[in-house]
Amino acid sequence: MKEYLIRWNRSDYVTLGKAISNFNKKRNQLLNEVEEKFLPHSYNYKEQKDRIKTRRELNRFIKELKKFTEIGQEELTMTQAR
Repeated sequence: MKEYLIRWNRSDYVTLGKAISNFNKKRNQLLNEVEEKFLPHSYNYKEQKDRIKTRRELNRFIKELKKFTEIGQEELTMTQAR
């Protein structure tokens, strides 16, 4: 399946900006409760915008950010180490 370069429109910029902002805001709130090594790293809008080349990448990235900002996603899951 051939993928074409994204043609950015205003709503893409806004959607990406809001998703990154909400992600970073929730991450920063969790820094008070959890050690940083358990949290994902924060994102920079400009770096991510330059990295995204296709519409599929944009949608995947926004979906990934929104999953983290859902209620209950901040709960730590402890697994049994071998």
